[in-house]
Amino acid sequence: MSFGLGRKMSEEKESRNQKMRSRIQDNPMLTRCIYLGVTLFAVILASLILGFLIFNVSSIAKSIGRVVSILLPFVYGFAFAFLMLPLYNAVYDWVKNYLKSRTTWTIATIKSWAKIAAIICAVAVFLLIVVGLISLVIPQLIESITKLINEIPDALAALEKWLAKVFEDNPQVYESIDRFIDQIAERVNVWVNESLIPQAESILTRVTSGVASVFRFFYNVIIGLIAAIYMLLSKDKFAAQGKMIIKAMFRETAADRILTATLKTHEIFGGFISGKLIDSLIIGVICFILMLILRLPYALLISVIIGVTNIIPFFGPLFGAIPSAIILLTENPWNALTFLIMVVILQQFDGNYLGPRILGETTGIAGFWVMFSIVLFGGLWGFVGMVVGVPIWALLYYFFSEWIKDRLEKRGLPRDVPYYEEENKSRKRERDKAKRAEQAKQREKSDAVLGRIKEKLKCLWTKIRALFGKIGKKR
Repeated sequence: MSFGLGRKMSEEKESRNQKMRSRIQDNPMLTRCIYLGVTLFAVILASLILGFLIFNVSSIAKSIGRVVSILLPFVYGFAFAFLMLPLYNAVYDWVKNYLKSRTTWTIATIKSWAKIAAIICAVAVFLLIVVGLISLVIPQLIESITKLINEIPDALAALEKWLAKVFEDNPQVYESIDRFIDQIAERVNVWVNESLIPQAESILTRVTSGVASVFRFFYNVIIGLIAAIYMLLSKDKFAAQGKMIIKAMFRETAADRILTATLKTHEIFGGFISGKLIDSLIIGVICFILMLILRLPYALLISVIIGVTNIIPFFGPLFGAIPSAIILLTENPWNALTFLIMVVILQQFDGNYLGPRILGETTGIAGFWVMFSIVLFGGLWGFVGMVVGVPIWALLYYFFSEWIKDRLEKRGLPRDVPYYEEENKSRKRERDKAKRAEQAKQREKSDAVLGRIKEKLKCLWTKIRALFGKIGKKR
């Protein structure tokens, strides 16, 4: 009975709403007033929100920064999950197919065991790489940096001796350089005595805060790793929930576009970041092997620098080669020259063979836009901007080009770039043809004018000869 009463009330409510809608549709003035009132309310509300944001920028920025610092472990977790995702997917698919062919388990059981095996393999490989790099690289880096610091005084003494030999015939220049070096040493001594030692307490405070930052970093890494495991295990569910939200909030065409854009974003970022990391790791290993073969010092330190800076497209080799060459220059100038030649050959190999095979066409933008995106986002966000600037610009380029193509398609125009390239070429050919025809006409006119001038000159010459002939006969 209550069900029938509720149904009757809902029907009455629906009929009232239908009458209200029909009344509004039958009265254009009322419809216009409602639209005007809603628009005015939206404008006032947007103005109030904008004013609030403008007058509270600092507090809002602090609140956002605090929220970001609190959620930083989840940012780390998302980055870890993003890096482990290719290996996780590969192991998951292999284990699932293997269990399907070898067991009679249910699909749910097979998927559960495949997820467990995939997450164990992905986390184990990730930790193995991180721990291996730390245990192998950090001691060697410390040893190389210590050796470099210990050899700096000998290098300076050798430089001073070399300068003395070079300026032996010009003692005044040598004395000026020697005085300059003494002034630098004196200023360093003054800075140590007057600034460094009195500020020891503040330096100790900074060291303490630095230690706290290190502990906070490890805390964020551990929580991020746990969050990454949950993200990988629940990635299908998260994807389904995200798709459900998008389908609920937007129309079908808009939702399809958003989902396509999301897939394209994952394709570009995933392909570029993971591919660039693998490429940089391979280049760092090859650099280390070549430096060992060429017997160059600081092999591991310089190989790490080259591998890390190689993550930056286009400018990465330059950023890595300059400080590495300076380090080798303190040891031997010939080592620095040999290293530079080796880096040029290595980067040619990377740019023309290794990089295209690993990265493929993940970005789809020309070299000019690669350089433009690195300069732009590097100026905005520093090193991180140089790394992520290329895929971000590739996404913007893709979305803008798709928007342009859709607009062209709506106007009944071709959406392929080669068509417009061919159209420009055909127009250029037509212009060149018209230009050649115009030049031919000009040549014909000039030839006609020259012909008339020749005829007149010939007639004039005939008259002159006839005149001189008459004068000769009279004589």
